[in-house]
Amino acid sequence: MSSPPALSPYRYLILLSFSLLTLVNSWLWITWSPLEASLTELWGVSDDAVNQLSSVFMFSYVLFGLPGLYLLDRKGLKWGLRAGAVLTFLGACVRAGLASPASRPAFLAAYAGSGVAALGQLFTLAIPPLLSASWFGSDERAFATGCGVTANQVGTAVGLGLTPVLVPRIGLLGNFLVAQAVVCGAVMALVFAVVEDRPGVAPSKSAAGKAELREGGGGARFAGYLAVVRELLGRGSTRWLAVAYGLSTGVFYSFATFLSQLLPDWSPDLAGWLGLDIVLVGLFGALLGGWLLDKTRRFGSVSRYFFALSFLLTVMWTAAVYYDAPRAALFAIGGGLGFALTGVLSVTFEWIAEITYPTNESTTAGMLNVSAQLCGCVMIWIIEVLLADFSVTAAHLFLNASAFLALVIVVLVVPDDEYLREKAEAETRPSRLSEGSFDGGAEGAAVAEGGGESDTRRLLQGSPKLSQKGRESSDGRI
Repeated sequence: MSSPPALSPYRYLILLSFSLLTLVNSWLWITWSPLEASLTELWGVSDDAVNQLSSVFMFSYVLFGLPGLYLLDRKGLKWGLRAGAVLTFLGACVRAGLASPASRPAFLAAYAGSGVAALGQLFTLAIPPLLSASWFGSDERAFATGCGVTANQVGTAVGLGLTPVLVPRIGLLGNFLVAQAVVCGAVMALVFAVVEDRPGVAPSKSAAGKAELREGGGGARFAGYLAVVRELLGRGSTRWLAVAYGLSTGVFYSFATFLSQLLPDWSPDLAGWLGLDIVLVGLFGALLGGWLLDKTRRFGSVSRYFFALSFLLTVMWTAAVYYDAPRAALFAIGGGLGFALTGVLSVTFEWIAEITYPTNESTTAGMLNVSAQLCGCVMIWIIEVLLADFSVTAAHLFLNASAFLALVIVVLVVPDDEYLREKAEAETRPSRLSEGSFDGGAEGAAVAEGGGESDTRRLLQGSPKLSQKGRESSDGRI
């Protein structure tokens, strides 16, 4: 007789380990932004060159996201987090060892180190829904995903808030970068010490029901993975949801990148505090969004509410800036905007996981992240042109239009697909997962009592997620 789902207390340590890893990686990403003026003088480079130290994170995900997601899908959670931790630590070490002298080669070293750390995010950004599905019960998955998203935002807040405090003058940059590397090394050690792919017993029926085939070699595996991605993009729900997510996240990236330029009458320090306000209040959006999903199970409705709130607050922000509203009002609206936009990040991860089950959660989250990075790059370039050749108002109107288009897509275009993971929770029988059976590469299946075909397998075979062609070509996990 199969064992019922059970929750491991170890799951919180796994979540903490990942949270610290994504926090320090985000910290490395945003480090240079508060020091831009000093760094241009130190290294003798332009403002745009310093901005590239952060932009390399977006470019890297667009260029290498698909191979990274394939490796994460093939190797599993444990391998992915270890790879992300090693790359983050190595990038921090390169920056600490070579980036502080006052010379152009130091800038190139900073760029190289940031590029290595950017490769580390290939194995961390898509982790939250995968980790929550692997370790957490069905009534706590969304909140766990929200915690993972929140940790990344905390890293941004730490970078924006603490960097100017810890580096009051640029001569202390070298010590600061060494301290960053030490922290990254400690987090890497924690990840290697505690992270595992999955608990011994599945935490939910849907987790138990994900049939896994043993890893096989050969180049056809990647071709099969591409077939799965093509099949997902061929579905209107996943394709358009990825577009809407990319537009909404692009709005968030644009505010983070151009906040000072969007508020030309504000001092850089005051704009920095507003940016910190947007990030910190946004943490509550991710957590509340996850909590609402766990309580209501209305994945599409809750997500649409967050998209609608994002658009409404973007319009309010534009009006407040145009009519020169009091700064307190802009702090309030900015905090609300961060709440809504960060909430979108968390709830959309869970929404797409529900409608694409039993696809690996890292694959669908990775699709959203690639869309976000690509839209972010394009939107940042457009806003640069609007600010240089037109006006601040034109840039704001473009952000309004982007948020409105994202809302239209999720309300009118994205269909209300069946929640396949919820259906699996209702229809499957619980089972024990064998050692290595979940996303680590070993075979696992939901075994029906008495040796008959399980309800789970019948459910997966009837799923509209993949065509027969996609299943045959994948030659392994999906």
